[in-house]
Amino acid sequence: MNNVIIYSQDQMWEAIKKLAKVDDEKAAAEVLKATIEKSFRYVGVYTPIISTLTFAMPNELMLKKLQEVDREMLIAYDEKGIEKSYEYLIDYIDLLSQITPKNSQLIRKKLLASILIKGKPRRRYSLNSDLARKSISATDVFVEEETRDFYTPKEAAKKLGLSDQTIRRMCEQGKFEDAYQTPGGHWRIPDTNFITSREQDRRAEKILDNIDRKNSKAGDVDEFDL
Repeated sequence: MNNVIIYSQDQMWEAIKKLAKVDDEKAAAEVLKATIEKSFRYVGVYTPIISTLTFAMPNELMLKKLQEVDREMLIAYDEKGIEKSYEYLIDYIDLLSQITPKNSQLIRKKLLASILIKGKPRRRYSLNSDLARKSISATDVFVEEETRDFYTPKEAAKKLGLSDQTIRRMCEQGKFEDAYQTPGGHWRIPDTNFITSREQDRRAEKILDNIDRKNSKAGDVDEFDL
């Protein structure tokens, strides 16, 4: 886990705090879900249930706690191993369950169950293995690709803040459900592996760009005032 990833997550949390202060709860909620998705992805966890949950906008203290646990979880994953990282993951889930309008214990159980279910080895498609054994032709694959939204490793890397190489390695390890290789050896990752859509990502990126521009202008004013 490099410092760039830690910095990226910190920036996301700061953006949520700023959006909350200006009462833009809808935008803040979108960035919050994207931030949570990235946190889980960085430690190799797939939790599709998050897309079905509604989070109440946390207060400043809760946001600070979430950011701190997120940071500790990411650092532990890199420096102390998966087991220690998952100890923080449990704390993270506990905090997330507290910002849902429904029964927090029920949400906690659902999140943990989702992780356990998706923790099983995932199916990986390639013309030399699963697809070949199931007698699915390359034509079938391309027909499916036309009707579903797929990400390339480069697009997935940008979405999750990882490198292309890391994404390809995750594909090879079966981290993305139903990801497969084209006849040319290129990976395709179904959009169902991600919580946020392309449109939500675009809106979130636009929001963050606007925040950066405002902060830049505010910084220029402060410097002149000095």
